[in-house]
Amino acid sequence: MTLPIPRSPQSSEIQHVLARIKDRILPQSIVSIDIGIRNLAWVELSKDGEILRWAVEDLLVPSPSSTPSDAPQTPFQAEEEKERTESVGPSSLKKSRGRVGAGSNTKQQRVKKSKVSTPSYDPQAVALRVDKVMRTIMQGSPSVQGIILERQRFRSGGMHTMLDSTFKCGVVEGMIHTWFAFWQHEQQQLQQREWMVGAMVDEEKGKRKESVFIESVPPKAVAVRWGIGASGAKAAASSRKKKQALLLYATATDIKENDTTSEAIEGESIFNDSISPARSPKSLTYRHKKVQSKAIVDSWIYPNSSRDGQVDIVAASVAPELSPTSSLPSNFRVRCSPEMREWYSQEQKRDDLSDCLLQAVAWFEWKGRAVQEAVERSMPRLGSVGGNEEAALQPILRKRRSSRKPPSPLAE
Repeated sequence: MTLPIPRSPQSSEIQHVLARIKDRILPQSIVSIDIGIRNLAWVELSKDGEILRWAVEDLLVPSPSSTPSDAPQTPFQAEEEKERTESVGPSSLKKSRGRVGAGSNTKQQRVKKSKVSTPSYDPQAVALRVDKVMRTIMQGSPSVQGIILERQRFRSGGMHTMLDSTFKCGVVEGMIHTWFAFWQHEQQQLQQREWMVGAMVDEEKGKRKESVFIESVPPKAVAVRWGIGASGAKAAASSRKKKQALLLYATATDIKENDTTSEAIEGESIFNDSISPARSPKSLTYRHKKVQSKAIVDSWIYPNSSRDGQVDIVAASVAPELSPTSSLPSNFRVRCSPEMREWYSQEQKRDDLSDCLLQAVAWFEWKGRAVQEAVERSMPRLGSVGGNEEAALQPILRKRRSSRKPPSPLAE
């Protein structure tokens, strides 16, 4: 039995000061975006762990302000339509119909079906859709103080060529950064006018507001944090948490013992691969990573608890090394409304929804750790002034304000 380490009154006081500083430094809520063309998932998460909004957007669905379906095609759309008809010519379709047993399994028929059912990628239409999605995000909640994006890669698995989907997702990331820069500039001009008018009427209304920040987060860092994929396989292999990993999968998917179904066998092999030191971490595929991330979030959304869905994030994670540390605020609890839980259970793209939520929780933990390290460096000054939090808070606030000044997108 391990006894708790006694803390001095000064240490306890510093912990209280640290909690108050985190409450002032961390944003009220952030929006985490998992970039995709057909499935752009985003979540608004408060600093105490409440899921305020959660959605999946399709950037190829035309927005009301985009070109109507009966309008003439743009040159880009006309060129894609020409390439589509050339790839599936009349002669090839005629041959496929004449073959016995061809049906819908022929290559030409599969190409035709996929081309017809999938909307064409038009940069103008996608830009209009991005504008609508971002306005929905920024205007839907006044407490949003930050946007976290999934940083897109330029290559996939060390390939010399760039995949089409990778290129398009990178374009969308650039669109969001460009949209945000111009939106930030408009907000600064609007706030400047409001400040000038408000300062003449009421000093409280004339106070300047904190600007909203945006940053891209490497997906590999998020995967390492939660032990997902190749990095997670190395971490789990070193900790030998086979039983806990299998329990995590069983809890998330309701797999019972001695279940011989294909789903249970496949799930067990996935987690065996992720924790076995004999298997190469590269054997984990993209689908396996999605299963892992969805299993972690499912254990948060569907806890074995009757506290109206409010679950302690530390208790929900089966493996202790995959649980957030004290860098998170003490009142941080992942929770959502019953309506949102019901919507999540019926959503098909739960893997993308899980990715954006894991990214948001990891970001809050990283920022909490950064604040904690800054306070620890300021402990001598903090102790000399008798626990005054302003002494440690001022240098952190100055650094925060200087890093949040976005460059103006327009030349003044």
